[in-house]
Amino acid sequence: LSAVRLGDAVPLLAGLAVVLVLLRTLGLYRFGRDETAARHLLAVAGVGLTGAGLGLGAGLLLGGQGMGAVAPWAGAATLALVLLHGVWLGVVARWRGQGALSPNVVIVGATRNAEALIARALERRDINVLGVFDDRLARSPASVHGVPVLGTAGALLSHRVTPYVDRIVLAIEPRAQ
Repeated sequence: LSAVRLGDAVPLLAGLAVVLVLLRTLGLYRFGRDETAARHLLAVAGVGLTGAGLGLGAGLLLGGQGMGAVAPWAGAATLALVLLHGVWLGVVARWRGQGALSPNVVIVGATRNAEALIARALERRDINVLGVFDDRLARSPASVHGVPVLGTAGALLSHRVTPYVDRIVLAIEPRAQ
């Protein structure tokens, strides 16, 4: 490294900076549930090629210094990024299938909105519904789509599931009193 001239390193550093900034700003460090793997990997490859292009441009601006290293770096870096993102897409998909990335929620209100939310959660498996709390226990069912009604809204604060709750969803009717 001590023998590398700054002019030779600038194109590589410029390409690397562009790749890092684009990966961050385009949200490619996120592996969205609704994004297809092919689309994600194409975007990552595009970012790698963009970084290569800017690295080549920086080399040309410096009079051709460091140009010999840019092409091999661009190919290796783009291939490595695509492969790593492909591996992580698989890991994240497996974790989602196991429910490890799904937030634990409780629902306040055993309403039609709660029924719809639970039905969608069971279909998509994007949230784990631990239970339902409703102040109208006398009128509430024992469970909503198989999710138990655990008590009143006041009981939520001291219930044994509370430490495991990531979010509380209010599914009460707007006209509720």
